[in-house]
Amino acid sequence: VGGIIFLIVFALGAAGCAVIAWRTLFKIRAYRMGLLGEQAVAEALQPLLAAGYRVFHDVPGADQWNIDHVVVGPAGVFAIETKYRTKKPGKNGEQDHKATFDGNRIEFASGDYDGKAAGQARDSARWLAQELSKATGERVVVQPVVALPGWWVTLKANSDVKVLSGKQVSSFIAKEPARLAEKFIQQISHQLEQRCRNVEF
Repeated sequence: VGGIIFLIVFALGAAGCAVIAWRTLFKIRAYRMGLLGEQAVAEALQPLLAAGYRVFHDVPGADQWNIDHVVVGPAGVFAIETKYRTKKPGKNGEQDHKATFDGNRIEFASGDYDGKAAGQARDSARWLAQELSKATGERVVVQPVVALPGWWVTLKANSDVKVLSGKQVSSFIAKEPARLAEKFIQQISHQLEQRCRNVEF
């Protein structure tokens, strides 16, 4: 009887360890995929530097969160949230790399959807606009953007949030009309530099 109890306890312990290991591996994989997505978008933003833009990565927020990328330049301030998502076979013969945005949620070819990304980008942009406005003493408008590396995005409705493929973000910003004077760009950039330097590693 003691041996049976031992085997049962051992089996339960092994099963518990297997579950913990699986969850840990899943989290590591998700983190790695997210990091690869952010790197892809960071590289896609590089051409903006030659056009007089400043690009900041992992800008810390109020608590334990950050904005993946912030772009500042003639066309304004852009808060970019990167969402990396692996592709699944499309339903009804749709191509697996296509996604649509209806103004509220992003739907992928497989039928899966993300109903949080747009709201997250909107909240991040609103928070950053408030912080920069207080710091500079002038009203700062921040455009929320969601970047989907590797996806072709179709917009089905107008929205304050722009949802674009990773490669589209740079060209979208570059084509926007100039709104900010160089002096104000420098003021905003200074505030972002200070915020990024205050991060403790």
